[in-house]
Amino acid sequence: MDISPELQVLLEKAHITLRSHPETDLPLGYRQAIQCALGPYYDVQQNRLQSAAAVGYKRRGVLAILTARYVLPIWQLVIPSGSATQKEVEAAAPIHSLLKAQRILTGQIPIPVEPNEWHALNQFYSYIWQNLLLIMETEDVDQTWPTFAGWAALMAFGEMKQDLQVHPPEIDLMQTDEEFAMDERDYACYAAAAYADGTPDWPSADQARRRQFWNWWLTEAVPMAWHAVKADGSFQNTAWQLPVQSDTDGQDSFLHEQATGHQQTNSRTLMELTVTASSDFPSVNWASLLKDEIAGTEHESA
Repeated sequence: MDISPELQVLLEKAHITLRSHPETDLPLGYRQAIQCALGPYYDVQQNRLQSAAAVGYKRRGVLAILTARYVLPIWQLVIPSGSATQKEVEAAAPIHSLLKAQRILTGQIPIPVEPNEWHALNQFYSYIWQNLLLIMETEDVDQTWPTFAGWAALMAFGEMKQDLQVHPPEIDLMQTDEEFAMDERDYACYAAAAYADGTPDWPSADQARRRQFWNWWLTEAVPMAWHAVKADGSFQNTAWQLPVQSDTDGQDSFLHEQATGHQQTNSRTLMELTVTASSDFPSVNWASLLKDEIAGTEHESA
């Protein structure tokens, strides 16, 4: 199925914005609008992943996994710091979070409905969170950027808890990540920072690599996420999936820590990742809203 006209227009406009952005960044507002254009909001408590109602949720999930997977090799550059050991580095490896997210999205792990049913996944989330914090205990900020590959994967896993809840008519396309604290940013922001060795405001960040990342995201990742899921909610292909390397996804070390009474501090849970917004959002015709603006921009550059 071809990409919708609304999504196509958004992608074209996003490319124009990226080319003219002083820090070669793709604003958060554009990313949210693009994700909304992947399909309607889905209430995960319906627990009907095999239905057409879940098509948007599944495409957004695929996009999250693809984005974090793209920076997966950067994790190899992580250097243990502070009180962290190689064990913590291995425990926090992004492959664990991504495989867990993939299994939720494909239905291998049922989506919990009641809050108390999230206990095991919350524990897993907190365990990864804690180990990532240990690895980042250093005064050398430049040493921490590869760790963002792990944060990208963990945030992608967090996306499985509930679908994106944003009111499209109220989206400010030029809204930036800088308006939010680091622990409130999305998986794409973390992935871009890992790839570019810094956030847009970081002096030594590589702007050329950031441009390369966002060009890939707009040109390949988003279309691939769209085509990965059919209109009936079934998967078109498995090209986006990671090979299953383990049946535990890091659970052996996780369960060992729990059994030995390892105390976790500064941890977060999936239940804390909430967004207050209506689940009954009207669709937005981005093609009509942006058509004239795109035409004007291209005319000026001609």
